[in-house]
Amino acid sequence: MELDELKQEMRSAQITAWLTANRQMVGAIGAIVIIALLAGTLWSERVKADKRAAATIYYQALALDDRAKRKALLENIVRDYGRTGYAPLSLFQLVSLDEARAREYLTRLLASDAPEELKWQARLDLAERLIDGGHGDRAAALLEEKVGEEYEQLRHYLRAEVAREAARRREELRRALAAPSHDGELRRRIERLLAAEG
Repeated sequence: MELDELKQEMRSAQITAWLTANRQMVGAIGAIVIIALLAGTLWSERVKADKRAAATIYYQALALDDRAKRKALLENIVRDYGRTGYAPLSLFQLVSLDEARAREYLTRLLASDAPEELKWQARLDLAERLIDGGHGDRAAALLEEKVGEEYEQLRHYLRAEVAREAARRREELRRALAAPSHDGELRRRIERLLAAEG
């Protein structure tokens, strides 16, 4: 018993001596830990405040009938609250408000950390605009990557539009027809094109 108590006292004395000798270092480490905790808390609160502000501005923008004011508010979100989930949503809304800059907005949306579904739609929208603008090769590159099942019909249809060979075009139209359909008009268009191809 006495030996155990003696060992404990020696360990306690060693720890006390080490703490006394390294008092400044221990104090500095303690201060760093406290500062890190405070900074983390402040950063977390800032992120929450930014999300709330972006959400408020986003829903205000959607409620506006004035396109110029809506566009200004959405651009404000992209500029000032780019790290929130409302920035990609704002970019997507901006596409329909400014056709002259639609490709730019879609490209920025693809580069963001938007949800995959939003990126799939953006990729297909950008490909359509590139095809309409005579940039089929650039559109074809965008259409190489698969998208979610619900977007595959449109992807194959667009791949058919940029196909150079008739056989490749028919193959893509058949794939589009076989894909799950959520757009009756697109499905009928694909059927008509396949019938015309023979």
